[in-house]
Amino acid sequence: MENRCEHILKQAAQAREEGRLADAQKAYLEILRAKPDSGSVLNALGTVFWDQSQPDKAKKYFEAANFLLQSLGTSTTPDAAPAEHVRRIFDQCAGTFEKTLVNDLNTRPLNACLALCAPI
Repeated sequence: MENRCEHILKQAAQAREEGRLADAQKAYLEILRAKPDSGSVLNALGTVFWDQSQPDKAKKYFEAANFLLQSLGTSTTPDAAPAEHVRRIFDQCAGTFEKTLVNDLNTRPLNACLALCAPI
């Protein structure tokens, strides 16, 4: 998959350089389906939308790329993650959330504390 993404990335960059912005957009979106946290692709896609005079879409991808940089400690920590990032993480975890909470994290100590604090 890595080689395929690299090949598509080269095609996307070439399409952008040649002014074929729709082709570049399509290619960058394909890469993001495989690598949703690729900061360079998010930034490149933001640039493509900017070049297509779609500033609202561009902003969305620039903000996502910036959030990734901030989470790596390259600048001030953001107040909140972009909604799309939170949604994607939640969707990835939703299927196993209850099992993880109950079995892996062992919530019995928490439940015991809550029982002690419950009103009489």
